[in-house]
This record gives sequence, structure tokens and C-alpha cells, in this order.
Amino acid sequence: LALVISDVVSSGGANAAVEVEEIAGETVKYATNRGAYVLNHLGSLQSSKFIRGDNDKSTGDQAFKVNVPVTVVVAMDGRNDHAALAPEGFAATGESIGFDHGSGGTGRYFLMPLYAKDFDAGLVKFQFRGGVNAGIFVMKRTLVLSDVVSSGGANAAVEVEEIAGETVKYATNRGAYV
Repeated sequence: LALVISDVVSSGGANAAVEVEEIAGETVKYATNRGAYVLNHLGSLQSSKFIRGDNDKSTGDQAFKVNVPVTVVVAMDGRNDHAALAPEGFAATGESIGFDHGSGGTGRYFLMPLYAKDFDAGLVKFQFRGGVNAGIFVMKRTLVLSDVVSSGGANAAVEVEEIAGETVKYATNRGAYV
């Protein structure tokens, strides 16, 4: 299933309009109430959905509905005590992205450390612990399996397959069972 985000609420100082955009490049416009501000160096966030809203996020709700389990990644203003302002339960990833005010002046570029938290399908809701410049990215959670072992009478080969339809082959040592 493709990730679908609906009923988005993003609280901010100016109550700016909210938009959702899929990340498909190395930059994305940061806020609906600012001109040239961009986030860049988005490598690990490719194919995620960016929730664009107010330049200044407030302590009110950041909330939306999703149809699949997701990882929410927030990019926190690195000029502040970002660990103290990150939403409760979000953990630092050790990665950062860039923030560019777009004016070309010195001091107008800074790093935004990333924090992440997993959520189940349904309502996602969190709050920043203070007013802050922050970006919100949402990505479909991916299950990664490795070193899979399955015991059986025939010691048949083990295969891992992504479920993409209504049926799946039942066993590697059987024919048309689905």
C-alpha cells in the first residue's frame, strides 16, 4: 500500500496553511509563510512525505492520519537546544539536513539534527516541547528481515517475499498452493 496522509494539523505561530509534498530531490521549500527558505541534503528522506506549514512550530498539536505504519522524522533547529525541544519519545538518529534562508548572507545556513519515532497506522499526534523551527517528514515503515530460519520436515529453502496482492505462494517445496 502507498502511504496516504490525511486530516493534517500543524500548529504554528502564524497558523499558516499546511501542504504535503513527496520528497523527490535534494531540496524542499520549508514553510508556507516564508519565501526562499529551503531544506537540503535530504538523502535519507527520499520518498518520504514532507508536511510544510508554519515557519515557527508551536507547542500545539502536530497531527495527521496515516493508512500504514510510519516513521516520523523531525528536523530540529540546530542553533537551539534541539534535544530539549524535540517531541517526547523521539530519538536522535545521528543524521542532519541543511536549512538555507536563501538570502546568500553569512550565518544564513545551519544544520538541523534529525529525530525519529515509529507510529502505527491511524492517528499520529505529537507536540514540540517549545516553539522552534522544525521540519516534519513521514515515511512508510519498512520491515527488514535477515538470517531467516524456518524448520520443516523437508528442510526446504526459505524465501522472503513482499506481499503486494491478494495471494502468495505457500511453500518453496510445493507447487500451486496459495
